[in-house]
Amino acid sequence: MKITYPNMGNLGIAVKCALAGLRFEVVPPPPVTKATAAIGARFAPEGACYPFKLVLGNVIEGLEQGADTVIMLGGEGPCRFGYFGHLMGEILRDAGYRCRIIVLEGEEIFQQLDALRVAANATWAEVYKAVKLGWAKICAADRIESVVHRCRPLERKTGQVTKIFGSGLIAIDKAMDRETLVREEENTLQAIRQAVESKRKPVLKIGLVGDIYMLIEPYANYRVEEFLNGMGIEVCRSIFISGWIKNHLGKIKAYLHKQSLLKDAFPYLTDFVGGHGVDTVANTIRYYRQGFDGIIHILPMTCMPEIVAQSVTPKLRQESGIPVLTLVLDEHSASAGLYSRLEAFADMLLRRKVMYI
Repeated sequence: MKITYPNMGNLGIAVKCALAGLRFEVVPPPPVTKATAAIGARFAPEGACYPFKLVLGNVIEGLEQGADTVIMLGGEGPCRFGYFGHLMGEILRDAGYRCRIIVLEGEEIFQQLDALRVAANATWAEVYKAVKLGWAKICAADRIESVVHRCRPLERKTGQVTKIFGSGLIAIDKAMDRETLVREEENTLQAIRQAVESKRKPVLKIGLVGDIYMLIEPYANYRVEEFLNGMGIEVCRSIFISGWIKNHLGKIKAYLHKQSLLKDAFPYLTDFVGGHGVDTVANTIRYYRQGFDGIIHILPMTCMPEIVAQSVTPKLRQESGIPVLTLVLDEHSASAGLYSRLEAFADMLLRRKVMYI
């Protein structure tokens, strides 16, 4: 069994670690690129959302490298993510690819994990050890990335923090045990701190909200975090992979997290709308209360939950006064126009901030 998976930010580090720990032959897909988008757009329905096209294209790239099995997460609720794996299976079969698709979702997830365990001829202790190390890796990667978003605007030399971050991710990926992982994380964080000027302050602070894939996969959002950091702007992203998993482990924890979001989203949204629609509204309000200078809402074209969240933004903006820039992206978006909008938004925020000082 040769297993591949779709990339989404740093998630591949954890997935690769867990599967390799179970002695599966892992075929990591290449990073998401323009070629990935072209492949996905070729095979996907025209009206499919941008994340689906990128996921499909990335899976096909993995299959072309010799994989015969695809593993990915599923979902539920009024969001097409829950159909990704099933729709992908139909498309791949029609395209002539003979592969097995394993969708980990819902109440069947433990049965599917047990089937993987049996296929790997592994004990539950080995599964626990492999998953535990993979979990530790994605947590370490997320912690470092969060620090990068705060420190990159203050770097002494342009590109230095990004380079350190890239080297740190490689070191985390190669770590074979918890001790090595902890050491590499500490070394990376120390190198980042040494690369910044402690006396400098970011000129602005912007919160990023929206669809999880669009926020986490840098190609999908045109590396908006790196671009804003390069302008001296501190960025705070509302969703990280490790945080999302923590908030959805178990029905009770997922319920409490949902209620917390609905409490903060009230009265603009009063019920679950699928995907991360409620998250977008709730986190926008949270960033406003924390004194952020502005919010950027990133969503894929035709994403219903995010369109619902977008529909309440004008009222939220009018009542709170916080500026919100909405970026609707797909494979036809152009970086030049996007970066021009970001520069104009940042300039408006800076003038607004100076005016209120």
